[in-house]
Amino acid sequence: IALFRAKYVKNYIVAELKTAKYFSVSVDSTPDQAHVDQLTVIVRYVISGKPIIERFLTFLQTGSHKAEVLAASHLEFLKKEGINFEDCRGQSYDNTSNMSSHYTGMQARLKEKKRIRL
Repeated sequence: IALFRAKYVKNYIVAELKTAKYFSVSVDSTPDQAHVDQLTVIVRYVISGKPIIERFLTFLQTGSHKAEVLAASHLEFLKKEGINFEDCRGQSYDNTSNMSSHYTGMQARLKEKKRIRL
């Protein structure tokens, strides 16, 4: 029952996000209880007539700290959920270099993917 509810809530958030169209994403790397690193994905968006909405979307198991793996995991999740990364208007990450480095981190890799598509 808990898994069903979790899936329902995630699907609701994704549907609401698609209604809003444009969004920003905040990604942080956090270890779980077994010290396995995972990405925490939070989205922010606005639906007309409502205040800014901020929602936890998912934990992503990565298996690696490399920026290219982190970026690929994030993009794969968005694609699987039918969320168009082209509609992402803002990104924020924690301060570790593999996430936020201007030249080689996850943020730089995602910006490059978006730039290539435009």
